[in-house]
Parts: sequence; C-alpha cells; structure tokens
Amino acid sequence: MQFDTALYAVFLIAVFFASWALVRHVNLRFLLLLGASYFFYASWNWKFLALILASTVLDWCMGRSIHATDSQARKKLFLTCSLVGNLGLLGFFKYFNFFAESWHATLEGLGISHGAYDPWNILLPVGISFYTFQTLSYTLDIYRGDMEPTRSFTRFALFVAFFPQLVAGPIVRARELLPQFDAGPRRDGLLLQMGLFRILVGLVKKVALSDGLGDAIVDDVFASPEAFGAVDNWLAVYAYAFQMYFDFSAYTDIAIGSAALIGYTIPENFDRPYLAATPQEFWRKWHLTLVRWMQDYVFFPMGGSKRGPARTAFNIIFVWFLVGLWHGAAWRFVTWGLFHGVLLVVARLIVGRRNSKEFRWRPLWIAVTFHLVCYSMVVFRCADLEVAGRMTQQLLDFSLPARMLSPELGWLLGISFLTHMTPKEWIHERLRGVFVALPSVVQAVALLAAAGWLTNLSYTHAVFLYFQF
Repeated sequence: MQFDTALYAVFLIAVFFASWALVRHVNLRFLLLLGASYFFYASWNWKFLALILASTVLDWCMGRSIHATDSQARKKLFLTCSLVGNLGLLGFFKYFNFFAESWHATLEGLGISHGAYDPWNILLPVGISFYTFQTLSYTLDIYRGDMEPTRSFTRFALFVAFFPQLVAGPIVRARELLPQFDAGPRRDGLLLQMGLFRILVGLVKKVALSDGLGDAIVDDVFASPEAFGAVDNWLAVYAYAFQMYFDFSAYTDIAIGSAALIGYTIPENFDRPYLAATPQEFWRKWHLTLVRWMQDYVFFPMGGSKRGPARTAFNIIFVWFLVGLWHGAAWRFVTWGLFHGVLLVVARLIVGRRNSKEFRWRPLWIAVTFHLVCYSMVVFRCADLEVAGRMTQQLLDFSLPARMLSPELGWLLGISFLTHMTPKEWIHERLRGVFVALPSVVQAVALLAAAGWLTNLSYTHAVFLYFQF
C-alpha cells in the first residue's frame, strides 16, 4: 500500500474518522491503530507480520527485564538478548546471501574451490531496517537509564508498527513517541491542517518531481552510462540527486502529515541538505534520524571524538561503514558509506570545528560539497561498482553529444533547484499559511483534487526508493 495511491487515501480517511470517533475510548483507539498498522504492513506481505511481532515481544520482555533487575550483569545479558535477536533477524534476512557470496568469492580468489555458490531465495521484509532500529532504541534507552519501560504492551506494539513511518522512516525513538501515546492525541486544528499540507507537499514531490526525473533521464542513463556522453551523465547525476531527495523527503512529508491527522508528531528527517557547505553540515540535514541514531548508539559509545585524532577518524569511518551496510547488502553501499566516512575525516582536518555559515566563500563551498555528494550518488545508484567505474569514465567523455536534454528535463531540474534553494520559510511558513487560511472543506477538496491529478500524472507509479533498504 503506497502513500501515493488511492488505496492509501481510502485507508487513511477511514483510520482518521475511526480513530477520532474513539478518542474517548483510549484502549479501543490504540487497538484500532495497532490493527490498522498491522493491516498496512500485511498489505506488503502478511507473512512478515510474525517477524515484527517477534521483535515486539522480544524487546517488550527485555525492556521490562532490564528495568526490573539491579544486577548490571543481568542487565547486560538481557540487552545482549535484545541485540542478538533483533540484529540476528536483520542479518539473516538482509545480509546472509551477501556475506555468503563474499566468503565464496574470497575462497575462489585464494584458489580454494568448493563448487558454485547457489544463493538462497530470501525475501527482504519491507521496513525491517527501520523498525529494528526503533525497537533497539527502546531497550538501549532503558539500559542506559534514559527511560522506563511502558506498562502497556499495546502501546509498545503500536510504537513499533506505527504505520505512517513503519516502512521508510523517520526512525522514531521510543522516548519520542511513547510519551505522546500516554498523553493522548493532540486535539489541535492547526496540527490537522499542517498534516493535510504536508501530505500535499509530499505527493507533489514524489509524483511530479521524483518520478518525473527518474523517467526523464535517470533510469536510462544509469542503466547504460557508456551509451551517453559527459553532459548526459552529469545531468543524470544531478537528476538522481534531486530524485533521491524528493522521493525520500516526500515519504517523510506524508508520514509526518499522516501522523498529524491522528494527533501525533514525528521528527523531521531533512533540512534542505544541498545547501550544506561541508560534509558535516550535509549530514546534519540529510536522514537526520538515522545519523542521530548512529551517533547516539554507536559513535558516542565508541568514544566519539574524545580519544585523539586517530581514534576519532577510526570511529567516524567505522560508523559510516555501518551506515553504508545498513542501506543495502552490496559492496556499492559499503563503498558509498566508506566514501562519506573518509570525506568527513578529511573535511574535519581541513575545516576543523569552524562554523560553515561564517565561511567567506560559502557559495563555493556549497557547490563543492554538492558535487562531492552527487558523485557519491554514482556509486549508490549504479547496479554495481563496475558500472559505477564506467559511469565515472563517461563523466569525463565530452566527445559524445547531449541526447537526453529536453524541455521537460530542463523544467524538472529548474524547479528542483528553485524549490530547494528558496528560503525554507517560503514553503513551510508562507505557503502553508495560505493553505491553512482556507476553509477545511476547501483544503480537503484541494487535497483530493491534487491527489487525483497527480495519480494520473504519475509516469511509472514507481515505489519509493527507500523501500529497498
């Protein structure tokens, strides 16, 4: 059930009216939302409901066990059970074939042959990378004393499976959402209007911009970069950078909007990342919830930046190795993560701790950072490292004429640059203010009309790009 479909619109409308009709019946409302969330997840593959339920039961029990004992050894034991259980499921479904194939290739490289490798047919449960990190944040926070376990299994299960952000984030921590469940939904008309506006913005980003860029140039050039010259390859790289941003931030917009319609807030995940002047600033603006999760639960426990330059560099690169691996079971993702890890270390040496907003030539730094990020997208998007190498060569081959440049692509790239470069308050405050000032009936009609128009406009009805992670 994709966010940009009529089926999701019907589902969300039904959940909206049913949940607010039960607002005074707290337990029934939570059961309704939990059932809706499980139905939403089952629409992808009902067989994987057992996995999300297993993670839920495991961390519910381990969280209570950690809190109930005073023995540090037993706390560590229960936390280990949570880590092994959750990461074991994630590792098997997402990484088993990758590590097995890599081990087989290593043995072949050493001249040790033991027959052809036959990969297992393992389906990747949608959203497993996201909800695994969410459930782990619960037991880790209880272990560290940052929160107490919730008494209600239903509320914890809803936190794990909350449908707006279940499949592709943002990664919400227990201490961000569970207190809202305890306090009750916000009966705030402005929050509801903001939710409608964010859903509308997300639909435009996904269908009109992200899908349009993919259809106009990205899919063709990345499939066969050697057939195109430098101009087309660079245009495809720029287009993919904006396609990825609009696609992922669109999911976040619709997730935030959907949660707002039923009275809850979830964290932002983007802040105009292509206006960053340094790699550090970029990662304070892109996929914020993942970066903060890695920072709080991996980087800081490893010592952060407090154990000298060499150890700091190692910690950064190791964290970004994990970030790359988190994105997918392929060497291109590992390479992408290591690229950003090394980039962050080098930038740290060059820039230090200076505030990038005070740079004398900030536009130039923004352009450099943007192109470094764009080049990393080559490794991220190409089918494998060999294709990425061929595309890198084509980025320097100006002997072939441009073939993909068209008025449609020009409009899409122009709008992408303008919407991203304009002051944030123009869309998030002024345009939203105009929308909020409209009568509620007009807002709803405008949203439905736009959704219908965008559904017909959709080029490929492509799934959200981050569903593969």
